Amino acid sequence: MSWRTFLALLHRDLVVSVRDLFSFLVRTLIQPAFLVVILGNVMPRLGLVAPDLTTIMLPGMIALSMLFAGMQAVAMPLIIEFGYTKEIEDRLLAPIGVRTLAVEKIVMGALQAVFAGLAILPLGVYLVYGEVRLDFSHPLILISVVLGIAVVSASFGLFLATALKVFLFDMAKVSTPYRIISFIILGLVLVGTSYLYYKFKDRIISVMAEDPNRERLS
Repeated sequence: MSWRTFLALLHRDLVVSVRDLFSFLVRTLIQPAFLVVILGNVMPRLGLVAPDLTTIMLPGMIALSMLFAGMQAVAMPLIIEFGYTKEIEDRLLAPIGVRTLAVEKIVMGALQAVFAGLAILPLGVYLVYGEVRLDFSHPLILISVVLGIAVVSASFGLFLATALKVFLFDMAKVSTPYRIISFIILGLVLVGTSYLYYKFKDRIISVMAEDPNRERLS
């Protein structure tokens, strides 16, 4: 991996993000702000929801905003480049491998996802009705969850852009039988993923519901 080229691309993307900071904030904050105002301010004032809903809703709203921000930061530029040039412009302009470029896209998307979460937090605390209980007593767990959401969202954005390129652009050059087989395989993969989630969802929910304050068994 060429770290010098990697850091140069990352610096270039950071400069572009800072230059488009206003549009990024508008794109990231508008929808969560509306949801926070409606679900966290208007409805609690009218007594239509439980008072503790805001404390439960705000972390989910932050995670959702991070998820969409990371996906859009990676997927949208790649889809635009694939649509016009049929190639990744960064790959053409820089002496860097495809894997290194993919890692750079994921890192940049993860950074934008973390920034989106940091921007949503004070906005949500300011807009919600009533007191919001913020607990930072477990910083390692908090950092792990934030970084996990950021990396997963950026990685999923890269997967989404790659899948769209394959099935929208590359498949246009493939004959009809192979195209049919490819879509059948994609459907089987999606059905298999859904089956695995349905099979292990109880175990996943039980792990997520575990109390982090519980003493570990020796």
